[in-house]
Amino acid sequence: MEDLSAEVKKAADAGKCIDTAMKEVKLPKYEKWANYETALPANVERFCYWWGRGY
Repeated sequence: MEDLSAEVKKAADAGKCIDTAMKEVKLPKYEKWANYETALPANVERFCYWWGRGY
C-alpha cells in the first residue's frame, strides 16, 4: 500500500486524479498478486481522494 500511495501522490500532484490516475498508475512488481487487476482501480481512487484532500 505504501508503493501505491506514493505513485498516486505523484499523480495527484500532477493533477491526474481520478480518471487519469486510474488508467495510468500501475505497479508491475505486484501484477502477479491475486485480484491485482480488479482491486487496483478502486485503491487508486481511494488514494486520490486521500491525497486530493491534502492529507
